[in-house]
Parts: sequence; C-alpha cells; structure tokens
Amino acid sequence: MILVTGARGFVGTAVVAHLLNSGTTVRAWLSREDAGFATRFPQVETVFGDLLDGDVAARAMRGVHAVVHVAAKNIDHDGRGFERVNVGGTRCVCDAAAGGGVERFLYLSSVGVYGHGTRRDADESTPVAPDTDFSRSKAAAEAIVLDHHRAGTLAVTVLRHRFIYGPGDAHVLPRLIKAARSYP
Repeated sequence: MILVTGARGFVGTAVVAHLLNSGTTVRAWLSREDAGFATRFPQVETVFGDLLDGDVAARAMRGVHAVVHVAAKNIDHDGRGFERVNVGGTRCVCDAAAGGGVERFLYLSSVGVYGHGTRRDADESTPVAPDTDFSRSKAAAEAIVLDHHRAGTLAVTVLRHRFIYGPGDAHVLPRLIKAARSYP
C-alpha cells in the first residue's frame, strides 16, 4: 500500500489516479473528510487529520510500504503556515514513516530551493540558496527528509519541480494563456 499526503490537491489527485490505474492499493491522508474525493476515489482508504498529529501519522503508516508526500502549503497570507505545514508536517510524516517501517519515501519539493536566479544544469550537487519564505520552508523540509535518508531510516527520493500543469490545472496554464494574450 502507498500513502499519499495532500491527496485532495492538484498533484495529489493526479498521483492517486495514476497509482490506482497501475493497480496499486492507495491510502490517502486528508486534512478533513471530503465527499467529492470519496466519490471520485471510492476504493481509496482514507485517514483524516492534521499533518502534525503524531497519532494520526502513526495510524496512517500502518501497512504502508511507500509514502508520496505532496502535502504542502503553497500560499501563506500571514507568514506562519509555511514553517508549520511544510517543515513541521514533513518532520511528523518522516518520523512516523521511519518508525512505521516504510521502505520508500518520495518528497515533492520545489526548484525554488535553488533561489530564483537563472540556473542551468542544476543537479543534486548544486547548493541550495532559497530566497523566499516558501522556498526556505521547502529547503528545510528537504533537510529533514535527507537526514532520514543519510541515517538509513528511509530510502528517499526528492523531486524538485518547476511547474506542474495538466488537466484540471487552475494556476499555471491559465497564467501562461493570459500572458500570451498580452503579446501582439
């Protein structure tokens, strides 16, 4: 069984759909009950609760061999949520996964951890230089995940994406279309 955090979001729903289409058994960790999610994915087992709740985290990990951790706070109006969700939530999820015997852990980060200057040919050896609250929180969360990897408590893969778009995208493609329409 694979656990997907953030399963209600744009990326999470795509991950859940892909895993189900490949015949994988999926458990979704959702912050709250969602009738729409349950209707779309009736075969998915769900766990409800805050990412920082250790009891929920332990329950979510039971019988799980892999975690796809995509849950994140991407917009933060008051300046406190990035640290709480992206760093604290990731710490709780990682600790529970390591304690629960999870074999594989995939963390969805952001290319923003490199900073927002022009970068070419970045790879795993390129130093991070986050320059926004969001990118600093993703870099801090990566450090937690990679500490588990170095300690041998989790086999980790970190994905640093730039833009994610596709069917159902309400952010990237609409902005690109709007920008394209502004050119003659």
